[in-house]
Amino acid sequence: MRTEVSNAMQKYMKYLEDQNLLSSQNKKRKSLTFDEIQELKNKKRCLEKDIRALIRSADEFAEKAEKNKALTSICESNTLRRCAKAKKEKLLEITNAIEDLGKKIG
Repeated sequence: MRTEVSNAMQKYMKYLEDQNLLSSQNKKRKSLTFDEIQELKNKKRCLEKDIRALIRSADEFAEKAEKNKALTSICESNTLRRCAKAKKEKLLEITNAIEDLGKKIG
């Protein structure tokens, strides 16, 4: 009878160790994904800032072209707008990645 109790206790201790290991692995995984989310949010903020600056510069070039009737300024404006459009697409990708990681955690 003592051996049965001893075996049962060993199995229970093994079970508790396994549960503790799983819990620590889950915490570590959540911590890593949280860090990834923060990094992506920082990238998102930088991209939003860049997009605003590009659009503002494009508007300035367009106004300059309108005043001076300079085609080069229109070309510069269009180039900046294309660049802003590409960054918006990248911003959308980052936003989707943040949402996916959020679902993964929650």
